[in-house]
Amino acid sequence: MKKTQAVLLTAIFVLISQITRSQADYGKVMLSGQIALNSISVTTPGSPGGYDEKVKTIGFAPVAGYFIFPNFAAGMELLFNYKKTPGADGYTTNTLRSLSFVPFMRYYPINGNIRPYFQAGAGPGFGRSTSKHENFPQSSQKSKIMVYEIKGGIELLVNKHVGLDADFGYGSTTQSFNNGSQWKTTIKGTTGSVALIIYL
Repeated sequence: MKKTQAVLLTAIFVLISQITRSQADYGKVMLSGQIALNSISVTTPGSPGGYDEKVKTIGFAPVAGYFIFPNFAAGMELLFNYKKTPGADGYTTNTLRSLSFVPFMRYYPINGNIRPYFQAGAGPGFGRSTSKHENFPQSSQKSKIMVYEIKGGIELLVNKHVGLDADFGYGSTTQSFNNGSQWKTTIKGTTGSVALIIYL
């Protein structure tokens, strides 16, 4: 029994030391590539045949950041998103491909080989939506996008230059169509991603 307690106390001590140990040599620049699979709600208020639906999206985001203060990083997320959903009539398939530029701030409350963080960002983008009805030719239109996101994550450093990153949060994207109408689509819901992160 005492041996088991000693092993547990040792494991806890090692974990705490990894979380709280200072890492002054992290570097000032971070680079990463995030892959995300998100569950979202799509709302189209006020449009003909307006609807709400739950869909999934796939996203990829190269990220670059710079530590402007200890534990504070400012950066840019280049967010590529792909979304494919069935239309409200059951005969149409809608596809959205978008690119957004999302400046962000990230804060690390503690340093160490295992360290949590909080991040918030917002930025504009553009997209192209296509709609294909089984009995009609495909149509497409451009749109403007505004992205808002807030999330928390945790990094596990393999060494002082390479680590793994996982996050979970909430995001909202408003898509305004450039066809002279007042149609807007709001995409919102939980987000999650994994990434390989590099410190220079």
